[in-house]
Amino acid sequence: MVNIDMEFFSGYKRLDNTLKDMYGTGGVSRYIELLEQNSGNPVILKNWEFYRQLKHLRWVRNQIAHSNESDSFTTDEDMESLERIYKSFLDRDDPMCLLKAEEERKLRRTDTRLYISKHRQSSSADDGKNNFLAFAAIFLFLIISFLVLISITS
Repeated sequence: MVNIDMEFFSGYKRLDNTLKDMYGTGGVSRYIELLEQNSGNPVILKNWEFYRQLKHLRWVRNQIAHSNESDSFTTDEDMESLERIYKSFLDRDDPMCLLKAEEERKLRRTDTRLYISKHRQSSSADDGKNNFLAFAAIFLFLIISFLVLISITS
């Protein structure tokens, strides 16, 4: 194995272990499956190049692991791509994290709309109670005033 291949293999293993910690058994392969399962989502489609690069890096890793050749499989671009992808996971800037963040934003918007809607409903119900109490107070005041007026004139 050539030195750059050993360096790549070590970096790939670090990435794979990180993904195992984040997404469970399977590491890089599991992450690729998740991207494929969500391939129709606009967030994933927008980041499809990430998927292609990750698949390529897994291919390079497999070539290194299963080859008997002494030629190098890793290019400088592969090393740069591996570091860039690893950094995106650390920065939580990978497609699945972006998808999760988008889903959470949608959920918060929905929760906010539900809260506002419920608040308006309870507010209108409270307004009805307040209107009834005001009407009852005025009506009671009028009855007392009328009784006082009758008792003064008698």
